[in-house]
Amino acid sequence: MTVRRNVRATLMSVACPIIAPATAKPAGPVRWKQFLMTALVIWCLQTAVSTALRPLVGDWPAMLRSGVTIIPVVALMT
Repeated sequence: MTVRRNVRATLMSVACPIIAPATAKPAGPVRWKQFLMTALVIWCLQTAVSTALRPLVGDWPAMLRSGVTIIPVVALMT
């Protein structure tokens, strides 16, 4: 539909609704790719923090080492 008002002949506007199909999905990474990238980043960060803290907590029990390692990883990821 075109509407012309009482203005100069060089000005005109046209309006048309744009409707996306019901099957259209928003653009974004595929879920498995997003999962792999997140897992890779967490694994690299966990390995780096664990290696850095090994001299300090190397002889501690596994549960305590994990707890001490998880704290900086969670802080860095948020």
